[in-house]
Amino acid sequence: MSARPAGTVTFLFADIEGSTELLQQLGDAAYTRVLAGYRALMRRCSVRQRGYPVDSPGDTFFAVFAAPRDAVAAAVAMQAALARHRWPRRATVRARVGLHTGTAVPTRRGYAGVDVHRAARICAAGYGGADPAVRSHGRPGRRHVARTHLGVYRLRGLRRSDRLYQLRHPLVPAVLPPLRAEAAVLHNLPLALTSFVGREEALRQVAGLLADSRLVTLTGPGGVGKTRLALEVARTLLLRFAHGVWLVDLTPVTDPSQVPAAVAAVLRVREEPGRPMTATLVDALRGRTLLLVLDNCEHAVEATARLAHALLGASEGITILATSRERLGVPGEVSYPVLPLSLPDPHATHPAAVLGAEAVRLFVERARAALPGFAVDESALPHVVRIAHALDGIPLAVELAAAHAPALALPDLADRLVDRFRLRMAGGSHPSRHQTLQAALDWSHDLLTDGERRLLSRLSAFAGGFTLDAAESVCAWGGITRDEVVPLLTRLVNRSLVLVTGARYRLLDTVRQYAGERLEEAGEQDAAEEAHLRFYRDLAERAEAGLRGPQQHLWLRVLDADAANLATALATARRRPSAAPDALRLAASLWLYWYIRGYWKEGRALLAEVLKAADSSPTWWRGRALMALAHLSFVLGDDHGVAEKTRLSLQLCRESGDTFGEAYSLLVLGALARRSGRGEEAVALHEQSLTVFRQMGDLWGTAWALRLLAIVRWFRGERDRAVRLFEDSLDLSRSQGNTMNQAAALHGLGRIAAYSGDHARAEALLKEGLLLFRDLGDREGIASSILMLGYVAAARQQYRRAVSCWPPRTGRAAPSASPPPTTRHR
Repeated sequence: MSARPAGTVTFLFADIEGSTELLQQLGDAAYTRVLAGYRALMRRCSVRQRGYPVDSPGDTFFAVFAAPRDAVAAAVAMQAALARHRWPRRATVRARVGLHTGTAVPTRRGYAGVDVHRAARICAAGYGGADPAVRSHGRPGRRHVARTHLGVYRLRGLRRSDRLYQLRHPLVPAVLPPLRAEAAVLHNLPLALTSFVGREEALRQVAGLLADSRLVTLTGPGGVGKTRLALEVARTLLLRFAHGVWLVDLTPVTDPSQVPAAVAAVLRVREEPGRPMTATLVDALRGRTLLLVLDNCEHAVEATARLAHALLGASEGITILATSRERLGVPGEVSYPVLPLSLPDPHATHPAAVLGAEAVRLFVERARAALPGFAVDESALPHVVRIAHALDGIPLAVELAAAHAPALALPDLADRLVDRFRLRMAGGSHPSRHQTLQAALDWSHDLLTDGERRLLSRLSAFAGGFTLDAAESVCAWGGITRDEVVPLLTRLVNRSLVLVTGARYRLLDTVRQYAGERLEEAGEQDAAEEAHLRFYRDLAERAEAGLRGPQQHLWLRVLDADAANLATALATARRRPSAAPDALRLAASLWLYWYIRGYWKEGRALLAEVLKAADSSPTWWRGRALMALAHLSFVLGDDHGVAEKTRLSLQLCRESGDTFGEAYSLLVLGALARRSGRGEEAVALHEQSLTVFRQMGDLWGTAWALRLLAIVRWFRGERDRAVRLFEDSLDLSRSQGNTMNQAAALHGLGRIAAYSGDHARAEALLKEGLLLFRDLGDREGIASSILMLGYVAAARQQYRRAVSCWPPRTGRAAPSASPPPTTRHR
């Protein structure tokens, strides 16, 4: 027999099932022989597997093993041996075996401790002749042995529940009757009637948070799927909590003081007369290990927070998962924002790219439930993309839309989603506030204060997000002061009606449309739009000057981020005859941004429209807008009427004192003269422009004028003079820190080097300029640089590189070393 194991060991308990009935059936003498044979078999099987038998009374057999795998092998051998043995009077002897790995507490006669009792209870829960029941620590350790999870059970007399498994082996009958123990999976979670689509990462993250934190709050706007995610998380954690997982829906609670009573009703805790319910709950739950899912807390946040704080402080075994529009504000709380489902790229056309997005997956699955056989072919992909984006990826909205699949074709459904609030769940059993998006948002809106409602409606004026400064400037009027915007906005963020990304805020499009309707109902739409227009008109004016300074990158990022707001402001100004002067100022201020970003045609069309709508009287902004229109027409190669517009802009700028507009109009006239072959006139006009810029002290304009003068000198065959002018422009641009002029000067020097045969220097200069153009996002500069690099590669007989730089053409000939056309110096 092996030495007595100590430390962490595996206990094996066995007994004869129905021993009393067997004794009465066989009689004393025969049963005594059966008992002796049984104990001999059990002892022999355990000793062969290095077990240590412990004296035990009657038909109970107790052995201890140092290694779990030895205990498993012994258990399998015991069952096989009992099945093969010939018993007196052909009796059938069935034994039940239980294994458990735990800590051994040696005594004079054997072992003691709760783990010994646990092993005995595991044995008592099983059936004779079946494979041995084993707790989770006793993993199979022999070949051909497998295990089946039976669930979590509450064993008689033990406080903690246990996860039990059934060991399986080919030599032993596979009998799996219900165990003689109470199942410990206690919960009141509703049956999931539909599959859970997407959110796999969120499911994992929230479960992980609950492993480390005892209070996790899922926050998000109405319809985003907080409740469904909470329920799915709770289902994955059923086996972790010995005293159950309990859902408490706080929606019906109209009086916040009744929150403790709602929890008590679910947990079947009776009220004690003359004693607060919270105190009764604390005592009742002390020492328990359970998960409370408190759903829809937003209308009773303070009361829920007080109860959560009391319960968490009273018992370490209590964990709370809450859903709310805002966090509860309890110490130690972890807030997890539930975001909309992922959306496909708006321009995606490949089926995998579209159908892999979570919002599309949910739509397709729910549509199939409503219309068996529903499928999305390639022709339907664009409509599905439109539907997903129109609904912001909000699960409730997606499900509402999918319910209409039997009645509406996808193109019709996509078109009708413009009025998305009228979608209703067909025959659904959702709570009334979830029957429509309108009702879901009404639920959130009703919980807001008057100030919060007013701010939310005014925030609908923004498109594509906004900054704090924008919110303070646009929304601080008519009952809201500038100082009140921050606290009100913070509360809207906490209530999940406003989302935050970095330094910018935004409304989901669904929330924005709802808030816009409230704004119109309040009669404040015109005032909000006017405030929005003024703010972005002023922003565009500051940005135009900023783009000509050292912070060019910063201002480009600002304008890119607010492109939707700028377009909205311009649309507002164009729609209102009284705002025509604002439309003119806004468009005239965006000309350089449009030029850098390559929006030449759009910019020219908008400038022409606002000039036509504005008062024709000579003004400062009319002169600037004409200058911008002439410039964009010129770079587009459309010289028709450009000279006339430029001369008029020059006149208006001089009359109104716009020296920048005057200098730049001279540049455009000079460029027109150069393109028409009037070199001397071009030089004179550029030098006039250069003089005005220098008198102004405008470094950006001076560098720009030097570069355009260099182009004229070069075209006139004055190469060295052109190089000096380009270098002067480059030095001045570097001293100012303006990337645009630096890149353009490098490009000009690279072209001269390339055409002069200095291909190595040309490649270096062009690559340096290309990096700056890419950093700036100047698409025309990027294209011109790549085109020139292709020419240099062809001149160096690097034809594969040259071909990679040039666009494909039908019937392409071999690359030529002749200079390619370029738009960089128009």
